[in-house]
Amino acid sequence: DENRYIEALNKVSVKTKDEINAAAGLLGDVINMFVRSSYLLSKDEGIVGGIRENIEKATAQIAVVNECSKQIGAFGSRQKILSLNASIEAARAGDAGKGFAVVATEVQKLADGMSQASFDINKALKELTTTVNSLNK
Repeated sequence: DENRYIEALNKVSVKTKDEINAAAGLLGDVINMFVRSSYLLSKDEGIVGGIRENIEKATAQIAVVNECSKQIGAFGSRQKILSLNASIEAARAGDAGKGFAVVATEVQKLADGMSQASFDINKALKELTTTVNSLNK
């Protein structure tokens, strides 16, 4: 290896010890910059890899939340049907079903709220999915 350095120095037209020391110092600086940039590049690649991994995890978590949101929407739909059936039965019962009618109305309000919440969650998830997918390119 020393022979290669000596050959390299012979190819450079330097004549004095000061010029050789200056060239060696410059070479040392270049080597330090190369090592530093290589280190920073590997560090950046590690960070980018971690970001990609977390984006993939976020994508999987979004899929789970989407499924939960679909279930909430389905519960809201079933709740509306139960509320409608309860209202029909309350009407058939006449005065005796008035209390039941109040409960049916409240169940209907809950179902409407659940449907709206499900809609809002789905909208937010679509926006989040778009954002995460744009990061994953």
